[in-house]
Amino acid sequence: MNVSVFAVVLIGLFAIGAAAVVLLLAVAVAGRIRDKRTPEERRADEYGDMAPGTFKLTPGFGGDVDGGGGSL
Repeated sequence: MNVSVFAVVLIGLFAIGAAAVVLLLAVAVAGRIRDKRTPEERRADEYGDMAPGTFKLTPGFGGDVDGGGGSL
């Protein structure tokens, strides 16, 4: 049986990728099951008391804050 090195490497990379996807899905499902918060509680924890219609740009900064300008 004549198997090329390229085929072995390609199959190995596919197997590693498939295992990574399965592992990430398992971690996501386990995290979702362990999180007992309601969707409303999750949103409140993530966005806090931001005004309706605004959005979160980066962690710690809300949209439409200070007219879009920032101060350091």
